[in-house]
Amino acid sequence: GGWRAQGKTAAPVHGGSCILHPAHAFISQDPSSPMTAPDSKTPAPSDHQETEWQFDALDLRPVERWLLARSGESPPAISPGEVVENVDTYVETEDWRFHRAGFALRLRQKGSRSEATLKSLAAATDGLRARREITETITSSSLEALASATGPLGEHVRALAGLKPLRMLFEVSTHRQEFLAALDGSTAATLSL
Repeated sequence: GGWRAQGKTAAPVHGGSCILHPAHAFISQDPSSPMTAPDSKTPAPSDHQETEWQFDALDLRPVERWLLARSGESPPAISPGEVVENVDTYVETEDWRFHRAGFALRLRQKGSRSEATLKSLAAATDGLRARREITETITSSSLEALASATGPLGEHVRALAGLKPLRMLFEVSTHRQEFLAALDGSTAATLSL
């Protein structure tokens, strides 16, 4: 959730690699952040609408310098956040059931945590994209863990796939430097480069 800008490199699951974009920047504002399950550090499943603004840039260094120069200025106040490394694997059935239903299915490894997301395929209008996201923490970034997910995402995946087996399409590794945007002392959004 939050505001994000990112660079992506893609590699087919079975070797080789290609660049999707030298630098792809996007800003998204997610009005809801995943709730944490009581007495747990594991986020509870979420089903929300994400609003995202996308921008392409050949070089994100000038953006990073501009953000660092804005630190502590008038609203929104910008401060550096953490560096995030994600490995995303996109999953589909052989007859493209998720795509035909208007969704992309992603497995994400975030450090030691794994999650699965079903994301609607909404077209951008003037750089703005609004889409539904259903996310659930799973035991690992594997097809087996995805198939045994017990929450709302698991239910949607089983309903869409039916008896068709899931298969991995490709993998995307993402390196993000986050910046926090605060209004009235609380984080309103995250910008990731």
